[in-house]
Amino acid sequence: MLSFQRFARPEAGVVDRAPASLGALPVGLGAAHELILPLADDECFWIGLSVTSATRPIALAVAVELRSRKILDAISGTNWDAGRPTWVIVPDTPRIDGIRRPDGRFEVLARETRDAADGLCVRIRLRIVAAGGDDKSAAAPDAEICEVPLRLVDYATFAAETGTAPPAPLDPDAGYKGWRLP
Repeated sequence: MLSFQRFARPEAGVVDRAPASLGALPVGLGAAHELILPLADDECFWIGLSVTSATRPIALAVAVELRSRKILDAISGTNWDAGRPTWVIVPDTPRIDGIRRPDGRFEVLARETRDAADGLCVRIRLRIVAAGGDDKSAAAPDAEICEVPLRLVDYATFAAETGTAPPAPLDPDAGYKGWRLP
């Protein structure tokens, strides 16, 4: 299961790890029959990953298309290589915090900011495949890869294209304030 957990953009646009979630964002089907994710200005998200206990582990690769048209591998932080993406195994990896930087921190996944930040995202492509072998190190060689594009849009576009209400504005008090769920 994938979830898109929202939070307020930190001033520098960089995090050490995914901050506490301020709620999950909805995903809708857009006008071009692609999935869309609503994000307000200065709102960011991280990707939560989980599988049910009966599900075989899966491998996941994440391509992030920036406004500049550059495509990055979120897991390695390098340029996207469609022939050799970096894979993570779910459930061994519980989340994608953002786009990995060389210093080990993460650029946040954001659509728009009030300042002119360079790393703004327009689309995320998720590659999902059954994990390979007993070591679960990568995609199974004979498995079929499913690629899921996800376009990032503002709240008004989300409402217009899906016919459903966008999420409520980000509430900084919506988080669990350090409390862990059972």
